[in-house]
Amino acid sequence: MKNKTLTELTRIGPRISEKLIKHFITKENVIKAISEGRISEIASIKGIGRKSALKIIREFHSDGSGIYSNDILKTDDGIKIRNKIIEILQSYAQTQYIKDKFSLMFPLPASKIDIINERVSYFKKSFSQLRLIDRDVLLKIHNMLKRIKPINPVNLRNKLNLHRLIITDSQKIYDDLIADDVEKYSQVLLIKSLKEKDLTYYNSFDIVIFLLEKSSNRGFINKIENSVIIERDWKCSDLIPEIILGNFIGPNYEIILTAYKLIKIILQITKKTGLFSDDFENVEIKSLEDLISNLKLIDKNGQIISGNNIEYDKSNEIINNFDQIIAEQELWINEKIEEEIKTSETTLKGNQIFELLQSVDESKTIPLNNLMEFLPLNLSTIIEDILIKAREKLIKALCLEDPDSSIVFDIFPNELNFPIEADNYTIKKLKNSLSKRKKFFEFQFISQIAENLNKYKILISDCIKILFKLDELLALKLLKEDYDLSFPKFYKDYRGLSFKNAKSVFLLCNNEKTVPINYHVGKIPLAFDRDDDINNDTIILTGANSGGKTTLLQTIAQVVIMGQMGISVPGEANIGPFDEIYYFSKSQGVISSGAFETSIKQFTNAIISNENKLVLMDELEAITEPGAAAKVVGGILEMFQASKSAITILVSHLAEQIIKEIDIHIRIDGIEANGLKDGELIVDRNPKFNYLAKSMPFFIIKKLFESTSDPNKQGIYLKMMNLLKDDK
Repeated sequence: MKNKTLTELTRIGPRISEKLIKHFITKENVIKAISEGRISEIASIKGIGRKSALKIIREFHSDGSGIYSNDILKTDDGIKIRNKIIEILQSYAQTQYIKDKFSLMFPLPASKIDIINERVSYFKKSFSQLRLIDRDVLLKIHNMLKRIKPINPVNLRNKLNLHRLIITDSQKIYDDLIADDVEKYSQVLLIKSLKEKDLTYYNSFDIVIFLLEKSSNRGFINKIENSVIIERDWKCSDLIPEIILGNFIGPNYEIILTAYKLIKIILQITKKTGLFSDDFENVEIKSLEDLISNLKLIDKNGQIISGNNIEYDKSNEIINNFDQIIAEQELWINEKIEEEIKTSETTLKGNQIFELLQSVDESKTIPLNNLMEFLPLNLSTIIEDILIKAREKLIKALCLEDPDSSIVFDIFPNELNFPIEADNYTIKKLKNSLSKRKKFFEFQFISQIAENLNKYKILISDCIKILFKLDELLALKLLKEDYDLSFPKFYKDYRGLSFKNAKSVFLLCNNEKTVPINYHVGKIPLAFDRDDDINNDTIILTGANSGGKTTLLQTIAQVVIMGQMGISVPGEANIGPFDEIYYFSKSQGVISSGAFETSIKQFTNAIISNENKLVLMDELEAITEPGAAAKVVGGILEMFQASKSAITILVSHLAEQIIKEIDIHIRIDGIEANGLKDGELIVDRNPKFNYLAKSMPFFIIKKLFESTSDPNKQGIYLKMMNLLKDDK
């Protein structure tokens, strides 16, 4: 795999390959994303889109099985039926991951019956286990699954503002750092030796990390603020632990917390039912609890939560209150000095008054320095004592230790001025030093958290996979219950379909009225009781308009497509699996010569195919002129029956004409209208076998007759009814 290009591995073109590698960084990551079916993520890449993402993933998975989705669904109309089924499945999935997985599902051919049966067995067993759990509990879990997504590392490259320096004296280490893109997060420096003249530069960084091969001057390194020496084999996470947090923060933070809550619930289900027992072999609840304990030390932005590290908390509190602390000390100093001056007494001699008056400046005030000369000597000492106490209070408030404590002497100098003002330059210098101290504590604690969390990347990935499997199971189970579906029985040595009490999932999805239908085609054990022989391969379905012929045809397609996907189907069904499915829907409007040509080509491909196939055709006569329709359609039916590999059902209003044009025995079934009730057509939507039903316009015209009081209209309707009464 290493020596092969992405194009060779996946048949993806070079342009798309380049985009994928740019997004996923490595070829291996691309293959992983495709194999996991991450459609949404791939589709989000600029220049790819959902259609291309689906194609890439479908072709990749088809290569694995040797089967493509269009190997069995041979017409666009058949694919549309499958797509509608997928939309219904997706409406039950809570996670985008499973919605995407459903979008990759397609029916497997008869040659893959073992895989189909495997799927059916897995779902049946899982649903049986889930039946032991209260439905309300399952619905609660199902709702919580909305918050579960794959863990995708947050790209921190443009978000991290690290003022960090990494120093090494090894060319190999330097090359490895560059190869690992460390320089995108931190400055990397290759040196021959440490020099005193560079000390100021080194101290300008928040954190300085040394990766040294040669023995170095530890005394010199100790002069560098916030220096870290890594002597063992290093990892990127040692240098930039924030990268590790990218797997756990942002959207991943809430995903992991929700996953933890769900896994605890599911573990109880596993103990009760055995569901996911194999999956949980790699999941230790103690490890999961340790993961959550470490995760709760930070927030979703990767910031340390207060109360978890004393040094960091104190340092952070000092930085947050720094300006206020300085201001309070400045105020305290001046209040104490003012208080001492107000309570002190002094006597001025005449010449001293004269000197003071001479010192009046342009603003007509006496400079403080001049005034201080005439204050009592003990007042100067008192002010110095006040400044000393203020510095001591400041050292304590800021938790300063040498060498930082010496800087406070420059904040409030010994100059006798009033009011005393803190030195701005020194304040900024001290605040910067304290900020670096906070950064150092933060780095140390984050490094510890990252190291602990990194151990559990695989664990959380395993948990997420379990939750995705549960989402798939719950989606299919709830669909089965809501739509009253059943798992079919497969008869690999038969070719045909028989079902009992099947309802169209399309009608159910739209909350439309449905009637359970029994039907049988081909040579296969009956799914319902019947004495006569109805094992026919070729059938014409006749009957009333709006009677349900198209719905029945769609229901047949739904049963076979869903069944050969390995999921539950409408009604109770026996299926002799097919290798190919051809569905031709009713043409809308006037068909062009080009469309007629395309249809004939598709029929030809179906006829010459030697594979076991199901052919469903809705009012095929619409593809050509009325005069030629019966001959063309009859000829197609004859050829399908002659192929001896086709199960063919045709919905048609031309059954009588078609029979006259063919020399083969076919079965004709009918859906019959029986009259009107409350202005609505009464139809027995269960087809009668071996029965030619009429389209029954008589009852429709009768409905119009009864709905009007206009005698002129009634006369016209009555005349039409008399013409049609023999057909009613």
